[in-house]
Amino acid sequence: MARTSRADGQHVLDIEGSAKTSLDNYSCEELNPRLSAFVESFQHEGNLDGYAINPINQIITGRKSDPLYMLHSYWAKKPFDAIRTFIEHFTEEGDIVLDPFLGSGSTVLVAALCGRNAIGADVSPSAMKIACGYCNDHPFNELIRLRDALLSDIWKEIGWLFQLKDKYIRSIVISEKFRCVKCFRTVSVAEMGLEDQRDECPYCEEKVNTRTLTYLKNSASPFSVDIQDAKISHRASDSFIVGQSTKYDQAFADLYKRIEEAPEINLPSDRLIPQRLIDLGGRLQSSGTLSTSQLHSKRQRLMLSGIRRIINQKQCSFSGKKSLEFIFSSILLNATQMYRVRKGGGGGVAGAYYVPPVRRETNAYRVFAEKFDDLLKAQKFYPIDGIGEKIALSRQSAGDLSNIPSNSIDYIFTDPPYADTMPFAALNAVYDYWFETDSTYTAFEAIGDDWIDIMSAFFKEAYRVLKPGRWLSLCYHDTSEGTWVKVQDLAAEAGLISDTVNKAVGIDAKQKAYQQTVGDKVTKRDLVINFRKPKPGETTASLTITGEEDDTTFNEKVYVIIRDYLITNPGSSKDRIYDEVVSRMVSAGIMEAHDFNELLTQIAMEVREPLSGNAPDDQGHNVSISSRTGRWYLKETEMAVVDSAESAKEDAAAASIKSFITEHLTKHRGAEGVHYGDLFEHFVYTVKDKTRRPLAEWLLDYFYKTDEGTYRLPASDEEEELKRQGRASGTNRRIKRYIAYLQQGVAVPEKERPNDATLAEWIRSAKRSGMYEAGKILYEKGGLNLDDLPEDLMVKVEEDYQVCVRLLARAIEQPRAARKTGKKAK
Repeated sequence: MARTSRADGQHVLDIEGSAKTSLDNYSCEELNPRLSAFVESFQHEGNLDGYAINPINQIITGRKSDPLYMLHSYWAKKPFDAIRTFIEHFTEEGDIVLDPFLGSGSTVLVAALCGRNAIGADVSPSAMKIACGYCNDHPFNELIRLRDALLSDIWKEIGWLFQLKDKYIRSIVISEKFRCVKCFRTVSVAEMGLEDQRDECPYCEEKVNTRTLTYLKNSASPFSVDIQDAKISHRASDSFIVGQSTKYDQAFADLYKRIEEAPEINLPSDRLIPQRLIDLGGRLQSSGTLSTSQLHSKRQRLMLSGIRRIINQKQCSFSGKKSLEFIFSSILLNATQMYRVRKGGGGGVAGAYYVPPVRRETNAYRVFAEKFDDLLKAQKFYPIDGIGEKIALSRQSAGDLSNIPSNSIDYIFTDPPYADTMPFAALNAVYDYWFETDSTYTAFEAIGDDWIDIMSAFFKEAYRVLKPGRWLSLCYHDTSEGTWVKVQDLAAEAGLISDTVNKAVGIDAKQKAYQQTVGDKVTKRDLVINFRKPKPGETTASLTITGEEDDTTFNEKVYVIIRDYLITNPGSSKDRIYDEVVSRMVSAGIMEAHDFNELLTQIAMEVREPLSGNAPDDQGHNVSISSRTGRWYLKETEMAVVDSAESAKEDAAAASIKSFITEHLTKHRGAEGVHYGDLFEHFVYTVKDKTRRPLAEWLLDYFYKTDEGTYRLPASDEEEELKRQGRASGTNRRIKRYIAYLQQGVAVPEKERPNDATLAEWIRSAKRSGMYEAGKILYEKGGLNLDDLPEDLMVKVEEDYQVCVRLLARAIEQPRAARKTGKKAK
């Protein structure tokens, strides 16, 4: 390996003996052909016996106000100082750090800045281009020389969009309108207040619910304008309401007429907004925003295309061009119609695409100039000799790291996708549009049905490339403990050892998102699981099947697999059950010969329907019932075994949570209960024998919910006895099992079918336990015959059903309302 110096003072890696630019190690649109050589140039054996790092066992607090962090926004970014804490703890200078779910490049940038070598990979070309910009050896001296001339050229191109007589437009508030149902006046939503929005018509004082309003089609128009005295200013000098200013109204109208007549040239080819974003955003569909170009107003498209055109025409070094493209990409999201109006300014996109009825159009020239200056100020964070030689970037899937040699990586720090909760590829739609990238990569994203396959492949590759004894720190922010368990299972199947801790480990940003403060089912921080690759000869984590069992113990483990599967998939066909058994056995380590039919019939029973008529089979084909495969259910005795075992697990977990609540309330004397997020973290990290039912389903079997939405202990013997009786009857568990039958459309065993009185009791129990969706399903699909109930019970069950419907609708509406006000975790 040799180092060369360039005229601008930047040092670069020269593996092949010829001069290279600092970006030669970066391949943002395809697989990096030099990645293997990069690894080999920095690889060192290290002392396996001497490496005995204990994992971090605490919450690390980080700052999102870091100037380097704030250069560019990206989905679910982690604070740089927190990432640095993990990297410096697990590695030494010169080690190689890998992040195969790279995003905007935080991990590799931080690793390089603290003296490590780093590899970053991501399937998204837009993410890789942003990472390339973050990790660029920015030619700061050149950028300083470029600044004034570049801004002057940009102003000549788009300055007219901000000129208003002798002043300059800073921002414009755009508002949609509705028709008041009482006075029939057309009302701009912004008239109800930009910051503390009133809930009544400003003309007749009729109460207005902005959540359920139907806005007039194509009614969005400028409502107010902030102006400033200079082209670039830190604050507004004045403002006016459109249509109420004798000084500016005519000039403003003339400007918009000119905008309407202006041709749009050199725009990227338009593309449809991914359906995932339309489904998440709601307002995209209703506002008619279905293509990416429509996310920008025409004024915004003219601004951005003008800046982009000047950057492309600018004569400068390759690294300088990458710096300018990085600055440009940093303003894209806030130059959309998704920029919300907030106190003191506005707010950008936060985890879902949403066009609010009141929004702000900012002065893109001013924002670009500010971001340019922010990068120049960040020069002090970048080393003088550059970081390009310490980083390699490659656009590829985390499930295929075959171009990285085995046993070569010293540490992995990564933040993978969260099952179905954060569609990162779709969220990059704006970047993909302006970068003009190929969007077919979204088919390879780890999300939905592909999540398990890609995550499984990732863990296997992580195991292969890690050096023995080295660590993988995996940030994870899913609110379902079910996927947490799956993550741990996939890691164990790959051979990794999970760290054993007795308290939450993770990253806690000082700035909290709204949902992290008040949400009932979110984690309050980014949690971290540490995994280690075992050293040679070291016993790995226990597997479901080791291959050392005798016939008895082997059969017992097959029984467990069958029980697990039929609990969640009652009425499955024999071939589905067999596939599950084989899959679990093979992934666990070995497949042994066994009599599957005999083992299945020991604990399950087959139910066949009458031999007449036609019905769909498992693949949806209409076939004769006589040829259909039988449906299999656990025997009643086995259900009792499962219920008993699950009750024991839940009792043990509840005892742990009870101690945690007691300790928490002792420390926080004024609190009535404990936030779900805190209970969730405690459960995930300290309860090793996880319950089959999700935590949220059985918490109310043991604890009570306060008016604030927190959880408390029973306050009296009577309350304790009430919970005990509920658990003894196993009502909630029976409800869930019955609903599983209904949702999967399989025949319900006669002994599992409730009568009408029991159904009425279950609906009431579901209401009391907060299982509103279950109560709704039981009433609508459970086979309840109201005519067979006494009149008083019929009235009560109908009331219980209405309560479930109402509260379920409210639970669904709250996240939507949070998105409308911008109060959603990023």
